[in-house]
Amino acid sequence: MLLAAGAAAFVLPRFGMNVISKPEAGIALGALAVVWALYFWGIRAGNAAGEKPLPPILAKARRVLAAAAEKSRVALPAGAGANPD
Repeated sequence: MLLAAGAAAFVLPRFGMNVISKPEAGIALGALAVVWALYFWGIRAGNAAGEKPLPPILAKARRVLAAAAEKSRVALPAGAGANPD
């Protein structure tokens, strides 16, 4: 949308429509440049050398949850879970 707003000031006058001024178009294109810069900075920060990839972390979490579910199915000794009244 920012690219369209920025281009509108240069394209639409050729068709006789002046709906956005050139300063407004410059602001839109500047905002687009900032958004792109933040986007690419975020990609670089996300691909840092010390960062672990996500799939192995998720696989480990699944193994831990499966082990916890298996342990919860183990029967307790008689009277271990009873309420002492």
